[in-house]
Amino acid sequence: MESLTKFENYLPDWLQKSGLFYVVITDMEGKYVYVNDFFSKKFNSYDDIHERKYFTETVVTEDIQKAIETATSCIINPNKSYVVDLKKPFGKDTIDSQWAFSLLSNRHNNPLGIFSIGFEKGLEENNSTQCFESFKNPFKVLESVSDGFILLDKDCKIVSHNRSAERFLNLNSDSSCHDLVNLLSESNIEGGFLDASLAALKTQKISDFKAYNKELDLFYVGITIPFDEGAFMIFRENTKDQKSRIRLQASENKLKAILDCTPDCIVLIDKNFKVLAMNKVAGEFCVSAHQKTMDEGDDFRDFIFPETSIEFNINFKKALEGGISKFEKEVNLSDSQRVWLEFTLYPVYDTKNEMIGVSQLVKDISEYKKNQGDLELQYDKLKKIAWVQSHEVRRPLANLMGLVQVLLAERDCLEEEQVNEFFEAILIESERLDGKIREITQATE
Repeated sequence: MESLTKFENYLPDWLQKSGLFYVVITDMEGKYVYVNDFFSKKFNSYDDIHERKYFTETVVTEDIQKAIETATSCIINPNKSYVVDLKKPFGKDTIDSQWAFSLLSNRHNNPLGIFSIGFEKGLEENNSTQCFESFKNPFKVLESVSDGFILLDKDCKIVSHNRSAERFLNLNSDSSCHDLVNLLSESNIEGGFLDASLAALKTQKISDFKAYNKELDLFYVGITIPFDEGAFMIFRENTKDQKSRIRLQASENKLKAILDCTPDCIVLIDKNFKVLAMNKVAGEFCVSAHQKTMDEGDDFRDFIFPETSIEFNINFKKALEGGISKFEKEVNLSDSQRVWLEFTLYPVYDTKNEMIGVSQLVKDISEYKKNQGDLELQYDKLKKIAWVQSHEVRRPLANLMGLVQVLLAERDCLEEEQVNEFFEAILIESERLDGKIREITQATE
C-alpha cells in the first residue's frame, strides 16, 4: 500500500528487518499503517490488523487506557517520547512488552501519527512455571546480539555495552562510566553518533544516525532510544551497502560529468511529467528558451514549446509504451530567432528492468537544415544544367553540324549568295549555342 511504501523509504533497513524490535506506526486515529517484518511474523494476523484494526484492539483490555494516555501525551508534547509497558494478546497467552511512543510529524511539523518501537520483556504461559530470564531484561538480550549496543545514563556516560560496541568504539571491559563525549573526541569516528545520543537525551525523542570509523574503515547505521534513566543506542555495520552507494554515487557523478559535456539537451522525466534529472546544457537552454530555470520536481509540461505540444504528447506516450521516436520542428526562441530542433524520446529502465520514465534528447539541427537547403538548391541547379545540356544545347549544336556538313559537300555547286546564307545560319546557331553555355556557367556560380 502507498502508506506502507512511504514509511519503508524512511526507516533504516536494519530496523525494518530487526529480529529484536517491533516497529509500529499508527495514524492519528490509532489505526495501523505500518509494522515491520518482526512484528508481522510474530502476530500472524498482520494483514487483518493492517486493514481494519486499531492499536488499542491488539493490547489487553486493562492496558487500553494506558496506551491511549501515552499516545495523547506524545501529541501534547511532540518533542518528547514516552515509555509504556503493555501486554499484547498472543493466542491464549499474553506477551509483556515495553514500548517507546513518539509523535511522527512531516517536515512542516504537521502530525502524521504515532511512531512506536517495542521489545518483548518476557513470556507468560498459563500452564508452565518456566521463566525466560533472558527476555525479562532487554539489556541482557542486547549484550549477546551481533548489533552494537551501548547503554547511557542521563549524563551521557556509558553504563553498559556489548562486544560489538567494543570493536566500533575501541572499548574495553573497563570503559563503563566513561564519558561518551570525551571518548568520541579522542576517536577516529565521524558522523552523527554523538549528536544522536545528545539529542535523544535532551529532547527525549528517538533519533537515528550514521557513523564511520576511519581507523577500521567501517560504516554503521543506528538508532538512539531514550527512556527514563537515559538512553540506549543500537547500531549495525553496513559497510558493504554504504560502499556500494559510494561507488554508485561516483558512477553517477562520472555519468553526469559526461552528460554535461555533451552539446545536446538531456532531460529525464517520470511517468507523471515530473523532472527527475537533467544535464547542464538542458538547464542553460531552458533559461534562454523559456526565460525560467528548470529544477528537479518541476512539471516538464511547463517547458514544452507550443509548436511541439501535439508531437511531444504523442511521442511521450509511445515512449511509455516502450518505443523510441523522433521528430523535427522549427520553433521560436525569440521574436527574431527561429531554430530547427530534433527531439528524440525513449524509455528509461532501472537495474530491475522497471520503467522509471522517459528521456528526451533535444539537438539543434539548424545548421544541418541550412546545409540541407543549400544541397537541395544545388541539386535543382544540376537538374537544370542536365536539362539544358541534354535538350537545349544539343539543338543548336546539331544544327551547326548539319550546316557545316552541307556546306562542305555542296560548296562547289553553291553560289556566293547561298554560301553567305549558310555562314549567316552558322553564326546564328553559334550565338544560340554560346547563350546556352553562358546560361550553364551562370547556373554553376
